[in-house]
Amino acid sequence: GFIKIVENITSVNAKNVVFVNPDTKTIDRVQKMWQQMVITVPDIAIVIGGGTICDLAGFACARYQRGIPRILFPKTVLSMVDASIGGKSGIDYADVKNSIGAIHYPLVTVNYMPFLKNLDKKEYNSGFAEIVKASILYSKDFFEKVYAYSPSKKDFESEELLDIFFTSSQIKARVCEDENKKKVSLLYGHSVGHAIERYETKHLRHGDCIAIGMTIEGAMACMLGIWDELEWKRQQEVIRRFNLPTELPKYIDLKDLAKKMTLYKKLVDKEHYLFSLPKHIGQVNNSSTTYLTPVKRKDVINVLTKTLEWIDKKSE
Repeated sequence: GFIKIVENITSVNAKNVVFVNPDTKTIDRVQKMWQQMVITVPDIAIVIGGGTICDLAGFACARYQRGIPRILFPKTVLSMVDASIGGKSGIDYADVKNSIGAIHYPLVTVNYMPFLKNLDKKEYNSGFAEIVKASILYSKDFFEKVYAYSPSKKDFESEELLDIFFTSSQIKARVCEDENKKKVSLLYGHSVGHAIERYETKHLRHGDCIAIGMTIEGAMACMLGIWDELEWKRQQEVIRRFNLPTELPKYIDLKDLAKKMTLYKKLVDKEHYLFSLPKHIGQVNNSSTTYLTPVKRKDVINVLTKTLEWIDKKSE
Protein backbone atom coordinates (compact mmCIF):
# COMPACT_ATOMS: atom_id res chain seq x y z
CA GLY A 1 0.00 0.00 0.00
CA PHE A 2 0.97 3.65 -0.28
CA ILE A 3 0.24 7.00 1.29
CA LYS A 4 0.18 10.20 -0.73
CA ILE A 5 1.43 13.36 1.01
CA VAL A 6 0.41 16.51 -0.84
CA GLU A 7 1.08 20.20 -0.28
CA ASN A 8 -2.25 21.94 0.27
CA ILE A 9 -3.84 24.37 2.70
CA THR A 10 -6.97 22.24 2.99
CA SER A 11 -7.37 19.24 5.28
CA VAL A 12 -9.52 16.36 4.06
CA ASN A 13 -10.26 12.92 5.41
CA ALA A 14 -9.10 10.54 2.70
CA LYS A 15 -7.77 7.07 3.32
CA ASN A 16 -4.58 7.29 1.28
CA VAL A 17 -4.04 11.05 1.05
CA VAL A 18 -2.72 13.58 3.57
CA PHE A 19 -3.02 17.26 2.70
CA VAL A 20 -0.46 19.30 4.63
CA ASN A 21 -0.26 23.05 5.13
CA PRO A 22 3.27 24.01 3.99
CA ASP A 23 3.67 27.22 5.96
CA THR A 24 5.73 25.76 8.83
CA LYS A 25 7.84 22.69 9.62
CA THR A 26 6.33 21.76 12.98
CA ILE A 27 5.74 18.54 14.88
CA ASP A 28 1.96 18.81 14.51
CA ARG A 29 2.36 18.55 10.71
CA VAL A 30 4.38 15.35 11.15
CA GLN A 31 1.87 13.95 13.63
CA LYS A 32 -0.86 14.45 11.06
CA MET A 33 1.10 12.26 8.63
CA TRP A 34 1.75 9.62 11.28
CA GLN A 35 -1.92 9.48 12.23
CA GLN A 36 -2.81 8.65 8.63
CA MET A 37 0.09 6.22 8.30
CA VAL A 38 -1.14 4.24 11.29
CA ILE A 39 -4.53 3.94 9.57
CA THR A 40 -3.29 3.08 6.06
CA VAL A 41 -0.17 1.06 7.04
CA PRO A 42 1.71 2.13 3.87
CA ASP A 43 4.75 0.43 2.37
CA ILE A 44 5.79 3.62 0.57
CA ALA A 45 4.98 7.35 0.53
CA ILE A 46 4.50 9.47 -2.59
CA VAL A 47 5.31 13.10 -1.78
CA ILE A 48 4.21 16.05 -3.94
CA GLY A 49 5.20 19.53 -2.78
CA GLY A 50 7.89 22.09 -2.06
CA GLY A 51 10.88 22.02 0.23
CA THR A 52 8.85 22.19 3.45
CA ILE A 53 6.77 19.17 2.48
CA CYS A 54 9.86 17.24 1.30
CA ASP A 55 11.49 17.83 4.71
CA LEU A 56 8.36 17.04 6.75
CA ALA A 57 7.51 13.89 4.82
CA GLY A 58 11.13 12.74 4.93
CA PHE A 59 11.17 12.95 8.71
CA ALA A 60 7.75 11.28 9.02
CA CYS A 61 8.86 8.42 6.75
CA ALA A 62 12.21 8.07 8.53
CA ARG A 63 10.54 7.54 11.87
CA TYR A 64 7.35 5.63 10.97
CA GLN A 65 7.94 1.86 11.43
CA ARG A 66 11.68 2.69 11.71
CA GLY A 67 11.64 3.91 8.12
CA ILE A 68 9.62 3.49 4.94
CA PRO A 69 10.74 4.59 1.45
CA ARG A 70 9.38 7.66 -0.31
CA ILE A 71 9.24 8.97 -3.87
CA LEU A 72 9.53 12.75 -4.23
CA PHE A 73 7.84 14.97 -6.81
CA PRO A 74 9.21 18.42 -5.83
CA LYS A 75 7.13 21.36 -7.06
CA THR A 76 9.45 24.34 -6.58
CA VAL A 77 12.89 25.38 -7.77
CA LEU A 78 14.21 25.21 -4.21
CA SER A 79 12.92 21.69 -3.61
CA MET A 80 14.13 20.43 -7.00
CA VAL A 81 17.74 21.59 -6.64
CA ASP A 82 18.19 21.58 -2.87
CA ALA A 83 15.57 20.24 -0.45
CA SER A 84 15.09 16.91 -2.23
CA ILE A 85 18.83 16.14 -2.33
CA GLY A 86 21.14 14.72 0.32
CA GLY A 87 18.63 12.78 2.38
CA LYS A 88 18.16 15.51 4.96
CA SER A 89 14.78 15.76 6.61
CA GLY A 90 13.46 17.45 9.69
CA ILE A 91 11.40 20.03 11.50
CA ASP A 92 11.90 23.31 13.29
CA TYR A 93 11.60 22.98 17.05
CA ALA A 94 11.91 25.37 20.02
CA ASP A 95 12.44 28.26 17.57
CA VAL A 96 15.50 26.56 16.05
CA LYS A 97 15.46 25.75 12.34
CA ASN A 98 15.94 22.06 11.43
CA SER A 99 16.78 21.20 15.05
CA ILE A 100 15.07 17.78 14.91
CA GLY A 101 15.68 15.52 11.93
CA ALA A 102 17.11 12.46 10.27
CA ILE A 103 19.02 11.44 7.16
CA HIS A 104 16.60 9.43 5.04
CA TYR A 105 17.24 9.24 1.29
CA PRO A 106 14.30 9.15 -1.12
CA LEU A 107 13.91 6.08 -3.30
CA VAL A 108 13.80 8.37 -6.33
CA THR A 109 13.21 12.07 -7.03
CA VAL A 110 11.27 13.12 -10.13
CA ASN A 111 11.65 16.73 -11.30
CA TYR A 112 8.50 17.35 -13.35
CA MET A 113 9.32 20.75 -14.85
CA PRO A 114 5.71 21.76 -15.82
CA PHE A 115 5.04 22.14 -12.08
CA LEU A 116 7.05 25.36 -12.32
CA LYS A 117 4.55 26.95 -14.73
CA ASN A 118 2.12 27.57 -11.88
CA LEU A 119 4.78 28.80 -9.48
CA ASP A 120 4.56 32.37 -8.22
CA LYS A 121 7.36 34.47 -9.76
CA LYS A 122 8.81 35.43 -6.37
CA GLU A 123 8.78 31.78 -5.28
CA TYR A 124 10.42 30.77 -8.57
CA ASN A 125 13.20 33.37 -8.23
CA SER A 126 13.75 32.55 -4.57
CA GLY A 127 14.88 29.02 -5.40
CA PHE A 128 17.74 30.34 -7.49
CA ALA A 129 19.52 31.62 -4.37
CA GLU A 130 20.69 28.07 -3.66
CA ILE A 131 21.77 27.66 -7.29
CA VAL A 132 23.82 30.87 -7.10
CA LYS A 133 25.31 29.65 -3.82
CA ALA A 134 26.40 26.33 -5.34
CA SER A 135 28.03 28.05 -8.31
CA ILE A 136 29.87 30.61 -6.15
CA LEU A 137 31.34 27.93 -3.89
CA TYR A 138 32.12 25.05 -6.24
CA SER A 139 32.24 25.87 -9.97
CA LYS A 140 33.33 28.96 -11.88
CA ASP A 141 32.11 27.48 -15.16
CA PHE A 142 28.69 26.87 -13.64
CA PHE A 143 28.61 30.41 -12.26
CA GLU A 144 29.15 31.74 -15.78
CA LYS A 145 26.14 29.69 -16.98
CA VAL A 146 23.95 31.06 -14.19
CA TYR A 147 25.29 34.58 -14.81
CA ALA A 148 24.27 34.34 -18.49
CA TYR A 149 20.80 32.91 -17.78
CA SER A 150 17.78 35.19 -18.12
CA PRO A 151 15.13 34.53 -15.42
CA SER A 152 12.52 36.24 -17.61
CA LYS A 153 12.39 33.21 -19.92
CA LYS A 154 9.14 31.25 -19.71
CA ASP A 155 10.33 27.99 -21.27
CA PHE A 156 10.50 25.76 -18.21
CA GLU A 157 11.70 22.79 -20.26
CA SER A 158 14.50 24.57 -22.13
CA GLU A 159 17.85 22.81 -22.44
CA GLU A 160 19.52 25.79 -20.73
CA LEU A 161 17.33 25.61 -17.63
CA LEU A 162 17.47 21.81 -17.45
CA ASP A 163 21.26 22.00 -17.59
CA ILE A 164 21.33 24.54 -14.72
CA PHE A 165 19.04 22.38 -12.58
CA PHE A 166 21.00 19.22 -13.36
CA THR A 167 24.39 20.79 -12.64
CA SER A 168 23.23 22.41 -9.40
CA SER A 169 21.70 19.12 -8.24
CA GLN A 170 24.90 17.25 -9.12
CA ILE A 171 26.98 19.69 -7.08
CA LYS A 172 24.68 19.44 -4.05
CA ALA A 173 24.61 15.64 -4.23
CA ARG A 174 28.40 15.39 -4.57
CA VAL A 175 29.12 17.67 -1.62
CA CYS A 176 26.47 15.94 0.52
CA GLU A 177 28.36 12.68 0.07
CA ASP A 178 31.69 14.26 1.02
CA GLU A 179 33.26 14.27 4.47
CA ASN A 180 31.31 16.19 7.11
CA LYS A 181 33.76 19.08 7.27
CA LYS A 182 33.36 19.64 3.50
CA LYS A 183 29.58 19.19 3.65
CA VAL A 184 29.21 22.08 6.10
CA SER A 185 30.62 24.40 3.44
CA LEU A 186 27.16 24.25 1.81
CA LEU A 187 26.07 26.73 4.47
CA TYR A 188 27.35 29.90 2.79
CA GLY A 189 24.82 32.63 3.54
CA HIS A 190 23.06 30.45 6.09
CA SER A 191 24.56 31.79 9.31
CA VAL A 192 22.90 35.16 8.73
CA GLY A 193 20.13 33.72 6.54
CA HIS A 194 18.80 31.21 9.06
CA ALA A 195 18.86 33.90 11.76
CA ILE A 196 16.71 36.17 9.55
CA GLU A 197 14.25 33.31 9.09
CA ARG A 198 13.82 33.14 12.88
CA TYR A 199 11.99 36.47 12.71
CA GLU A 200 9.16 34.60 10.94
CA THR A 201 9.02 37.26 8.25
CA LYS A 202 6.27 35.82 6.08
CA HIS A 203 7.15 37.88 2.99
CA LEU A 204 10.74 36.58 3.03
CA ARG A 205 11.20 33.05 1.69
CA HIS A 206 14.16 30.79 2.48
CA GLY A 207 15.94 31.80 -0.73
CA ASP A 208 15.35 35.49 0.04
CA CYS A 209 17.00 35.09 3.45
CA ILE A 210 19.94 33.20 1.94
CA ALA A 211 20.38 35.93 -0.71
CA ILE A 212 20.64 38.53 2.08
CA GLY A 213 22.96 36.17 3.95
CA MET A 214 25.26 35.75 0.93
CA THR A 215 25.31 39.51 0.41
CA ILE A 216 26.45 40.11 4.00
CA GLU A 217 28.73 37.10 4.42
CA GLY A 218 30.30 37.61 1.00
CA ALA A 219 30.99 41.26 1.86
CA MET A 220 32.47 40.08 5.16
CA ALA A 221 34.81 37.82 3.19
CA CYS A 222 35.93 40.83 1.14
CA MET A 223 36.41 42.99 4.21
CA LEU A 224 38.48 40.25 5.87
CA GLY A 225 40.71 40.03 2.79
CA ILE A 226 39.51 36.54 1.81
CA TRP A 227 37.48 37.35 -1.32
CA ASP A 228 37.84 39.80 -4.20
CA GLU A 229 35.45 42.75 -4.27
CA LEU A 230 34.86 42.49 -8.02
CA GLU A 231 33.73 38.87 -7.65
CA TRP A 232 31.37 39.89 -4.84
CA LYS A 233 29.90 42.54 -7.15
CA ARG A 234 29.32 39.87 -9.83
CA GLN A 235 27.52 37.75 -7.25
CA GLN A 236 25.34 40.75 -6.44
CA GLU A 237 24.53 41.27 -10.11
CA VAL A 238 23.14 37.73 -10.34
CA ILE A 239 21.23 38.01 -7.05
CA ARG A 240 19.59 41.25 -8.18
CA ARG A 241 18.81 39.79 -11.62
CA PHE A 242 16.53 37.30 -9.88
CA ASN A 243 14.92 40.17 -7.96
CA LEU A 244 16.15 38.72 -4.69
CA PRO A 245 16.57 41.01 -1.66
CA THR A 246 20.03 42.08 -0.56
CA GLU A 247 19.36 44.38 2.39
CA LEU A 248 19.02 43.35 6.01
CA PRO A 249 15.50 44.36 7.13
CA LYS A 250 15.71 47.62 9.08
CA TYR A 251 13.75 46.27 12.05
CA ILE A 252 16.49 43.69 12.79
CA ASP A 253 18.86 44.65 15.60
CA LEU A 254 22.40 43.29 15.14
CA LYS A 255 22.70 42.14 18.75
CA ASP A 256 19.47 40.19 18.45
CA LEU A 257 20.53 38.82 15.06
CA ALA A 258 23.83 37.61 16.52
CA LYS A 259 21.94 35.90 19.34
CA LYS A 260 19.73 34.09 16.84
CA MET A 261 22.83 33.06 14.87
CA THR A 262 24.03 31.07 17.89
CA LEU A 263 20.96 28.80 17.63
CA TYR A 264 22.38 27.18 14.48
CA LYS A 265 24.92 24.92 16.21
CA LYS A 266 26.77 23.86 13.06
CA LEU A 267 28.03 27.41 12.67
CA VAL A 268 29.20 28.27 16.18
CA ASP A 269 31.59 26.92 18.78
CA LYS A 270 32.33 28.09 22.32
CA GLU A 271 34.46 31.02 21.23
CA HIS A 272 33.55 31.69 17.60
CA TYR A 273 30.92 32.25 14.97
CA LEU A 274 31.79 30.10 11.95
CA PHE A 275 31.18 31.14 8.34
CA SER A 276 31.42 29.29 5.05
CA LEU A 277 32.97 31.92 2.77
CA PRO A 278 34.16 32.04 -0.85
CA LYS A 279 37.84 32.49 -1.65
CA HIS A 280 37.29 32.73 -5.41
CA ILE A 281 34.23 32.19 -7.56
CA GLY A 282 34.15 28.40 -7.69
CA GLN A 283 36.25 27.85 -4.57
CA VAL A 284 35.28 27.86 -0.91
CA ASN A 285 37.77 29.26 1.60
CA ASN A 286 39.56 26.43 3.41
CA SER A 287 42.40 28.28 5.11
CA SER A 288 41.43 26.77 8.49
CA THR A 289 41.16 23.22 6.98
CA THR A 290 37.56 23.01 8.25
CA TYR A 291 35.94 24.97 5.39
CA LEU A 292 34.68 27.41 8.04
CA THR A 293 36.15 30.82 8.79
CA PRO A 294 36.04 31.74 12.51
CA VAL A 295 35.11 35.14 13.90
CA LYS A 296 35.44 35.58 17.66
CA ARG A 297 32.12 35.91 19.45
CA LYS A 298 33.22 39.12 21.16
CA ASP A 299 34.07 40.65 17.75
CA VAL A 300 31.07 39.59 15.66
CA ILE A 301 28.86 42.64 16.31
CA ASN A 302 31.73 44.93 15.32
CA VAL A 303 32.49 42.84 12.22
CA LEU A 304 28.83 42.81 11.15
CA THR A 305 28.53 46.56 11.72
CA LYS A 306 31.63 47.28 9.63
CA THR A 307 30.44 44.85 6.95
CA LEU A 308 27.11 46.67 6.59
CA GLU A 309 28.97 49.99 6.41
CA TRP A 310 31.24 48.47 3.72
CA ILE A 311 28.18 47.36 1.73
CA ASP A 312 26.62 50.84 1.99
CA LYS A 313 29.81 52.45 0.64
CA LYS A 314 30.01 50.02 -2.27
CA SER A 315 26.35 50.67 -3.11
CA GLU A 316 26.77 54.45 -3.38
